[in-house]
Amino acid sequence: MVLGLGITLGGCQPVQTGFDSPAPTKRIDAIVAASDLDDPGSLGKLIGQLQSPDPAARMLAIRALQTRTGETFGYEHAAPRWERIESINQWVEYLDEYESQWAAKQEPNGEPAVD
Repeated sequence: MVLGLGITLGGCQPVQTGFDSPAPTKRIDAIVAASDLDDPGSLGKLIGQLQSPDPAARMLAIRALQTRTGETFGYEHAAPRWERIESINQWVEYLDEYESQWAAKQEPNGEPAVD
């Protein structure tokens, strides 16, 4: 009996968190948290979620992007993938420009420049 309990408990692993988690709830937690951030990394992760096979993740990602930027580029989370591609490409272009602007605002040490 004790041996069986040890084997069962030994197999319990903490669930990976973040955008790459296999658990949908952990990915959704990451999306919600990223809606309040202001950095290229989290913006890129949100844009990546627009291609998720999970419609809930796509819906939350576009709402988080809209909260952060005021834009949707016509993205519809429930549309077929082929209809979402153009909007996703616009988001990728937006990210490229955002990253350039972000880099220009950083001090050489990587810290945000003080105005």
